[in-house]
Amino acid sequence: MNTNKSQSRAKLIKLLTIFTILLVMMTSLMACDYEVEEYRDTGIYMDTRVDIIVEARNESIADEAIDAAKDEINRLENKMSRHVAGSEIDEVNRNAGEQPIQVSQETWEVVAESIELGEQMDGYFDVTIAPLLTLWGFGEDEHHLPSDEEISELLPLVNHNEIEMDEEKHTIYLPDSDMRLDLGGAAKGYIVDRATEVLAEHDIESGLVDAGGDINTVGPKHDDEPWRIGVTHPRDRQNYFAVLELNGEAVDTSGDYERYFEEDGVKYHHILDPYTGYPTEGMISATVMADNAIRADILSTGAFGLGLEGSLELFEELDDVEAIIVDDNGEYHMTSGLDGIEIPDQYKDQQLK
Repeated sequence: MNTNKSQSRAKLIKLLTIFTILLVMMTSLMACDYEVEEYRDTGIYMDTRVDIIVEARNESIADEAIDAAKDEINRLENKMSRHVAGSEIDEVNRNAGEQPIQVSQETWEVVAESIELGEQMDGYFDVTIAPLLTLWGFGEDEHHLPSDEEISELLPLVNHNEIEMDEEKHTIYLPDSDMRLDLGGAAKGYIVDRATEVLAEHDIESGLVDAGGDINTVGPKHDDEPWRIGVTHPRDRQNYFAVLELNGEAVDTSGDYERYFEEDGVKYHHILDPYTGYPTEGMISATVMADNAIRADILSTGAFGLGLEGSLELFEELDDVEAIIVDDNGEYHMTSGLDGIEIPDQYKDQQLK
């Protein structure tokens, strides 16, 4: 009798196991079989155009996810922009030389990541660059071509090693009353990262957030095809000179064509060298692929100061980082691991004209 019971129990367990496997397989097949539509939203946030694209089963799901992502963008911009009165960065700047200011986890992470990657880039990315940006009029109402004396006076204020950060209290302090933070080369990437995380939290399996060239993706497209991202031709902005494929990665392009002014026939762009105070030279575009947008944002900006050879050498060493850089002769240079890139025939000679 005990033997029969044992045999019956074994058969029952076997049947239940088979049933469970079949149920899991059927559920997986059903999950892959649903139809999706592509939904888009465009708006102006962080002083740039932001496009949000999602693939969802219906408009209600898409709208809820997109609205949540936009809310997150607004929330974080109001914490991190130095141009927003009362933001955490505005408070840090206004209290420079007076007292430390407690900030949120998000702002702390952006400043800490900026300093860490800035160090890896030999200081060519520096969040204390704000006094020089203001001097040149970038981010202000009117541009200004400063004198050597004006620049020399402000250069000592640009040094992220002077920032005092208390990790336990989450406070940030600028010891000189004239120091200022600007997170423009990092916060946008971080905010894009958070926006894509919010999409995923709202059951979006395929999506993309593009904030003026800071791009992050949620997985591949629903049909397992990659997101195809065009890299802007730096001297013909209506066209692309390369196409990248993303399957959940991020990419950012920085260029001398984004923000600039001309005076007496000379072009002055907004990416300043922290050591000289003048716009960087030798590079006109840097596109960086990374595992998140904040890294891509910082690395693509800092590359302009670090230079072509130094940047390519660093990017080869870093995990999950690839890049394509255009020098001031119009020649493009790629890291060795950049797969899935498509170059139109007219640009395959590596010369952009």
